[in-house]
Amino acid sequence: NREYTAIGFAGLQLGYFLCNLTPEKMAHIETISLIISGLMEFICLFYSIHYRIKYGNNSIAGKIYIYLLMGVTMDVLWIILDRKQSELIYHLFILLEFTFLCWLFYRKSTKWLKRVIIILFIFFPLMIVGRILGFITKEFTYIVFLYENIVITFLGLQFFTRLFTQGLNKLREGIRDFWAISGITFSFVLPIPLYCISLYFWQYNYEYAFNFTFSNPGINILVNSIPQISDTIMYWFFIKAFLCKIPANK
Repeated sequence: NREYTAIGFAGLQLGYFLCNLTPEKMAHIETISLIISGLMEFICLFYSIHYRIKYGNNSIAGKIYIYLLMGVTMDVLWIILDRKQSELIYHLFILLEFTFLCWLFYRKSTKWLKRVIIILFIFFPLMIVGRILGFITKEFTYIVFLYENIVITFLGLQFFTRLFTQGLNKLREGIRDFWAISGITFSFVLPIPLYCISLYFWQYNYEYAFNFTFSNPGINILVNSIPQISDTIMYWFFIKAFLCKIPANK
């Protein structure tokens, strides 16, 4: 009850904050979201390594530390390298991220879904290489992001479908994987509308989008903070997966 009360109180505070946003407040949202996301990433990495050492199992939750290590490494390289090198590292990270998540789902998939994953995976490295070599221009970068997010969301929904149709005992045994996949799916589904809108304006109404963002910098900052906010929520789901207890069979 205390946890639900705290969550409700935090929700009311967030609602009050959003209703009283000013350009000055919005200018700080991106920085705050980056700081919170970075801190949560390190905290989550600690929990994931502790979980791996304590249980050492072969579940999805037991593999999350690999994903977090890749993210922390990318963040560090992004800070210490120049812009051109950072962009290259970022695209390589996206490729590693997509590869790891596809592998994660592949291990728990049925035979037909494994074939689908292989087919979906083949196109992504080609898109990344095309972006790095310049065949895919900056305007079409959102297609790469959109493709990754849609595929991971699809695989996450497939995981939930299988988990909920396998019976209550299987659901109890897979409760940690449920929370881990919930975090991943939420993180990838939330930015999809943002990428769709961005792709539309880049292609069909760039002048309007440029003028709007120039005259409303606070809104632009708020929208650009969505990926960091979704990542932060994903880390909360991961921590829930590491700390939750498997319910006893009745």
